[in-house]
Amino acid sequence: DGKGFGTAEVIKQNDGYIMWFRGDSGKLQQVGRATSKDGITWAKDSENPALKVSENEWDDTAVVDSFISFDEGIYTAWYRGSMDYDQAPSSVGLATSSDGIQWTKYKHNPVLKPGPAGEWDDKLVGDQTIIKKGGKYNMWYAGTSYQQERKKDAWWNDLLWQTREGWKKEIGFALSDDGIVWKKESGNPVIRVGENGEWDSVKADNPFVMFDEGIYKMWYRGENLSYSAIGYATSSDGIRWTKYPRNPVLKPPQ
Repeated sequence: DGKGFGTAEVIKQNDGYIMWFRGDSGKLQQVGRATSKDGITWAKDSENPALKVSENEWDDTAVVDSFISFDEGIYTAWYRGSMDYDQAPSSVGLATSSDGIQWTKYKHNPVLKPGPAGEWDDKLVGDQTIIKKGGKYNMWYAGTSYQQERKKDAWWNDLLWQTREGWKKEIGFALSDDGIVWKKESGNPVIRVGENGEWDSVKADNPFVMFDEGIYKMWYRGENLSYSAIGYATSSDGIRWTKYPRNPVLKPPQ
């Protein structure tokens, strides 16, 4: 993880906190684990990474962006995997663990793949967030139909995805009885990018969803060609969403 960390997932358990995070070696990206008594001072596990890439498999270069749940004594991780360092293309895999340290990947991974050629998500799926409700697993995920390319000297002085004409990343929905076999919503994507010139005209991704006070609430990252920010949307069924009219709700200084 010498090149950096990112995408933290935290569970409060017993008398402390457990974090799973993306670690980057510069060649591989994998998921590490850390623990904390107060959520401030963290100790990384000495045996990291916890959730590793698999040699010569579909996820042999990147295992990242894990969403982890703890249910009936079992940890379940849905993660984004790829043979490409920049996760393009990528799919969603599943792994389970009794202790959150030693993980067993599902033998028939990936559990969610890009769509067939011509679909809105035929190049990439990931950024998944999951809610178990009424015995069903509900997943919201980001997808795109355009291959991503990098260029230097982008607006955040790092490496930004090259946006070709018509390129966009949007949010879809999938439903499952067991968290393994998923059925994508026929009306996907459920959160689309905004019109040209709007704050989320290029990307709508990285959703976080909760069910609160009888409604689904989503916070997501939106992006145009100038900046990225956080937007908010609500839904009664998790499929038909209404964006907050005063989006974005969190944005950089202008």
